[in-house]
Amino acid sequence: MRKPVFPDASLLRVNDGAPVKVTFVQTRSNGHMVGFYTLDAGAFHDIRILFPNVGDTLIPNVSSVFLGNRLTGKTPVFFVVENGNTLNRDAAWFNDAAAGRNGFWLFLKRPEETDAAPVLEQGEIVWQKNGETVEPAVAADSGTPAPVLVWQSNSGRIHMPKGRVFHSFGYGLHPEMNPDAAHRFLLTPQEENASVALNFLSDAAHPEKPEITLNLQIGERNFQALTRNRIVNAALPVPDQTISSATVRIPDEFEDTLYLDGFEGQQSLPAAGTVFSIETAGNVLTLTGEGTPAVYEALLSCVKIRTEASAPAKSPVSVTYQTASGEIVRSGESDILSDSVLPSPLLTGLPPVKQPAAVKPLPEGVFTPAEPQDELPSFLTRPVAAVEPVEPKPQPKSGAKTALVTGGARKIGAEIARALAAKGCNVIVHCHTAAAEAARLVEELRRTYQVKAAYFRADFSSYDETADLVESVTKTYGAPDILVSCATVAAAGENPQGWDECSAVNARAPFILLRSFARALPKGKSGCFLAVFPRPADELSVNAFSLSGIGGLVEMAARTLRDNVRVNGVDFPEKGGDADTVRRVADAVCFMAQTPVVSGQVLHLDAEKRK
Repeated sequence: MRKPVFPDASLLRVNDGAPVKVTFVQTRSNGHMVGFYTLDAGAFHDIRILFPNVGDTLIPNVSSVFLGNRLTGKTPVFFVVENGNTLNRDAAWFNDAAAGRNGFWLFLKRPEETDAAPVLEQGEIVWQKNGETVEPAVAADSGTPAPVLVWQSNSGRIHMPKGRVFHSFGYGLHPEMNPDAAHRFLLTPQEENASVALNFLSDAAHPEKPEITLNLQIGERNFQALTRNRIVNAALPVPDQTISSATVRIPDEFEDTLYLDGFEGQQSLPAAGTVFSIETAGNVLTLTGEGTPAVYEALLSCVKIRTEASAPAKSPVSVTYQTASGEIVRSGESDILSDSVLPSPLLTGLPPVKQPAAVKPLPEGVFTPAEPQDELPSFLTRPVAAVEPVEPKPQPKSGAKTALVTGGARKIGAEIARALAAKGCNVIVHCHTAAAEAARLVEELRRTYQVKAAYFRADFSSYDETADLVESVTKTYGAPDILVSCATVAAAGENPQGWDECSAVNARAPFILLRSFARALPKGKSGCFLAVFPRPADELSVNAFSLSGIGGLVEMAARTLRDNVRVNGVDFPEKGGDADTVRRVADAVCFMAQTPVVSGQVLHLDAEKRK
């Protein structure tokens, strides 16, 4: 028997928290890149690369990726970057981007200006041409023509991979999403292992020769919900010409009814530049509006039969098309089974079409895992760990302050960054050699506290790099509201190198950073500078000498900059690296940052907690 083919792959929608396994099956050529994201209310979430190089590096029917159980209520979308690995693998940024390290993927709307490039400016992505900003970047949504895929690194750079991008969602109601508006993905249910085959076509005219085939294991319940009660299972071909209306009929003797899944209660539906009317009357459903065969394929694939059949049965289905050449009737049979027999209606059709709305920033997705409910094979469920229910995480607040924490990748600096993020601050982490730790911390801050985070590298033994740090941060993310100077060094011995390094990092760097910070603040805006440093020991040493001037800098700068910068300090015992001291330093920084009436003070933390 002919397997049903669902032309619009957006029919795949998992609602029961079952883990989804994606397995590579075959490809006709090497070098393509396969990615994934979810759509929720028209917005893109959880964008990632599944297979950076589809080809000889993958083992057919073995190489797999688990999407986990985070798809509840969302539309999973797959995309292919044509020759994406071949065209981009030599770029320095590509390895991190392909692995999802040290940054994140975004989809943007195309700029009106041709040859414009995306750049991070004042904390927002903008399009620039010849070094001039021409327009702000806007997050793409489900109706965006040919969205632009970009990689934003944690260091603040934006990269556009080469290669055309094709979306499994980009057909039917949203042909504009694919560069050629062609039918590039086919979704075919497989009767074994509760799975569906997702085929990517290099040539839409030859669906029998897919360029890439993936197998999606979705769980028995989702598979049954997908394959039953859809009239598309009746294998009714859509006429290859412009259609003005389509009327679907089923017998009326069994009291079965028709409905447009995902659009119940709607009398009209905007799609592909046309507003289609929807009329339902029990066993008859009519769609009216001039559209291409692709649009009607997408709409009709959402038509389902609501039935009370308690056992698997067949229902006759007919579709009458009105075309320029006259009336065309197609007939067939569809599998039906009452929804009450299924555990729940777990898959729905196309999600509601997103209506035009005000531009919103592109947030990163927040997913709440749920335990799998399907009885899946052990090899599928084993990697998915059960999780305890979690409280909803705070969403980013508009107008949140931005903090720059120098020496923020490790130890006390990292804990200060976490504490500020927990208070709702966006955080920029400075590091020198600890780039890997900074990148991991940035990912942690974004994931745990739902704030914006990034990192910058600078060597404070270099005058130029020290002087450029605040300017570079301001140019990329805007002037920070808070600057925490936490980077210090200790010389191993009194030698010329030790003197130079301690003098540069412990004495010169706080001074340069504070002065640059004050100059970067826009007119009328106030800032907060906090110097965090180990208390100088009572000894004549290069370390003690280089640290002893920080207290004087705090007092002097508080008077000089009293109109727009509050300057304070926090010192702690030289050997205060224990967890309790680290936590108290972070708490003290947050307290001083939130206290608007204090300036020119150094808060001394004792070695032991006071009673």
